[in-house]
Amino acid sequence: MVSATQAWAVGEHGAIVHTGDGGATWRQQGSKTTEPLNAVRFIDPLHGLAMGNTSLYTTDGGITWRRGSGALGTVYGVEMSDAQHGFASVGADFIYRTVDGGVTWTRQSMPIVIGRVQFFDPLNGVASGTGVLRTTDGGATWTRVPGATGGPFFIDFDEGWSVSGDSARHTVDGGVTYSTQAVPPGTWANDEHFVDAQHGWAVGAESNIIATTNGGATWVTQRGGVGSGIANRYPLNAVDFTDASRGLAVGNCGTILSTANGGGSWRQRLSGSCTLTSDIAATDANHLWAAQSDGEVLRTVDGGRHWQRVILPTANLNAGYLGAVDFVDNLNGWVVSSAGTVGDQFVFHTTDGGRTWKQQGPQGDPANLFGIDSVDGRTVVAVGYACCVGPQITRSTDGGDTWTVLPSQLSSYGGRFRAVQFATVSTGWIAGDDGALLKTTNGGATWKQQDPLGLYRSGATYLDLSFVDAQTGWIAVSGASLESYLLRTTDGGRTWQKQPVPVPSATRVVAAPGGVVWVGGLGSVAWSADAGATWTVERPAPDAAYDAIAVVGTSVWAGGTDIGEETGGVWRRP
Repeated sequence: MVSATQAWAVGEHGAIVHTGDGGATWRQQGSKTTEPLNAVRFIDPLHGLAMGNTSLYTTDGGITWRRGSGALGTVYGVEMSDAQHGFASVGADFIYRTVDGGVTWTRQSMPIVIGRVQFFDPLNGVASGTGVLRTTDGGATWTRVPGATGGPFFIDFDEGWSVSGDSARHTVDGGVTYSTQAVPPGTWANDEHFVDAQHGWAVGAESNIIATTNGGATWVTQRGGVGSGIANRYPLNAVDFTDASRGLAVGNCGTILSTANGGGSWRQRLSGSCTLTSDIAATDANHLWAAQSDGEVLRTVDGGRHWQRVILPTANLNAGYLGAVDFVDNLNGWVVSSAGTVGDQFVFHTTDGGRTWKQQGPQGDPANLFGIDSVDGRTVVAVGYACCVGPQITRSTDGGDTWTVLPSQLSSYGGRFRAVQFATVSTGWIAGDDGALLKTTNGGATWKQQDPLGLYRSGATYLDLSFVDAQTGWIAVSGASLESYLLRTTDGGRTWQKQPVPVPSATRVVAAPGGVVWVGGLGSVAWSADAGATWTVERPAPDAAYDAIAVVGTSVWAGGTDIGEETGGVWRRP
């Protein structure tokens, strides 16, 4: 942060984001690189450096970024003493120095390994790592402090703090001696920052933030900490404050938190997810939910510009996915688990748009559930597979308060049901392994098998289905030889026509009014405006598998897995 309003953050794939309102809103700046960026420093609102596997500089506040030369390898830290002089640390016994604002960099040998460089003004600064060095001539020369060790955050030549892992240390003699300070249980810190001799913060594992207002005599937890989350997917990696009130913390997967009261409260500003996306649901152009692995639900109320992560209230979802999500309106929705380790309760319900969730579910054998349809908000049907029992249909007629497990009508069938969808409140369909297809005309009270093409037990897998009305619908099929194709009906399932699809390993199909149909699969999505007669193929990302699609009017989202990054993703069509 260069002021109470201006700040920048950097990360993977050359990402640079900027805020001009203290972190309330952020805009991406063009870096013209896909290399990871590990550090950013601005000396004023115009002049800044961004460093990582490449070196960038700007003289106009990031409107344009240009590539510098001379800094080789990976840079982990960067500092500026004025608009022209900068220093980059690489975790070695040398640093890089620029005297022209980052245009060119030269290597400067140091007598110790340097992890951090700090300047208090244009002339006076410290470099620390395996020892401590001082400069009084703007970094032209450095003098070692005899006996000093460690790499603390200094507020002047003498006083500094090192908060690392589960411990904190304080020095008042330039790093020669340290006193140990107690930190709260669960602390695991990655970075620290002090604005004066009293006020400091440290951030780390599982969104951990601790703070002190008395120079470290006491530290308190403001947020997170070890044991506070399901997995350490969201550590905070850096923290910065401009004064005792205004600060930012950033971390994995696009996490940015801001505070205006010294950390008394933190607001999530930007977020992403490191979990995998299995399903998405949308009720309008702004409200969207994504079912993720590790028991995580993502929700947005502004069309995907900002996302909130919600961890469902169970500790038993670490190894599994939330199989499906469905909302009947902007407030009421359900999500089901395919973890198989949740026990008897594997349906979760929200009445506040996904902010909080309550467990629901029938008592009985633990089940992997892969599909759910909330129908009209009172009738809810979920399908999947119960261990050692077989395919499962579970139905509620009171919004999920009570559930009934229904017979599948398929004798000696050991596969799993993968998808359920209602075209009307009375007419619905279930699709599953080995050509299993069921239909209901009474709101799911009873189901009858459908097999007009003789594909039951043929080895074909019905991966998904979607109906635009009671007569017209599609099924995404993986054939016995793993070929992908669609089945289409226009007479309520009495007859079906096979249609080719230009998407490899198609796993998701979504029908929309007017003959529009979308398909997602490995590497691409495709859409047709003429009921599948012709297709247009699109690739939201270079290397992804699209297992989820949501369509509301002209708004289209695709969700799935970024194969290269091994993380989930949601892409919105412009």
